[in-house]
Amino acid sequence: MKNFIIGLILSLFLIISANSSFGSPIISIDDANVAPGTTTVFLGLYILDVGTPVDSFTTDLALDTGLTLSGVVFGTLPEGWFSSANLGLNRLGATDFAFPANPIRSGSDLLFATLEIDIDGAQSVAGNDFTVGFDFVEIADLDGDSLNSEYTFNSGTITVIPIPSTILLLGGGLAALVAVRRRRS
Repeated sequence: MKNFIIGLILSLFLIISANSSFGSPIISIDDANVAPGTTTVFLGLYILDVGTPVDSFTTDLALDTGLTLSGVVFGTLPEGWFSSANLGLNRLGATDFAFPANPIRSGSDLLFATLEIDIDGAQSVAGNDFTVGFDFVEIADLDGDSLNSEYTFNSGTITVIPIPSTILLLGGGLAALVAVRRRRS
């Protein structure tokens, strides 16, 4: 019976790990929690667990209504890469196709870029969630062949969180203590 249970647990583990994206390459955008009224947030765009060396990465971002991409600061890219931000701020990328051959190496974790996202002030209210995702992605190897099917793409979420009511109560209590102390003086 004990061997049966151990075998069952091992079989379930193997089935789950075979169906998961564990260890697969990922292109991911950070999540962020911001206070109401926040108008700018910075999110990282990462390439993680690179498998096949990457020689080209280009993307158009999909931004929810109320968000605007206002700036891009590229991370430390391999020599020979260039940013194509001059194609428009919503277009990020590098395309050198082995000219010179300096791919993002296997096993690399890379902060590709930091995205400066502006939030419309009227939209920056508690309870609103915004998604920063991918409208178009092309990632290629040294031969220019697409690697898209190897990658998992994770969108980022910006959540506007309310100032907790306990902080407001604490502030009110402190103000009352200050008022009582002044009255006694």
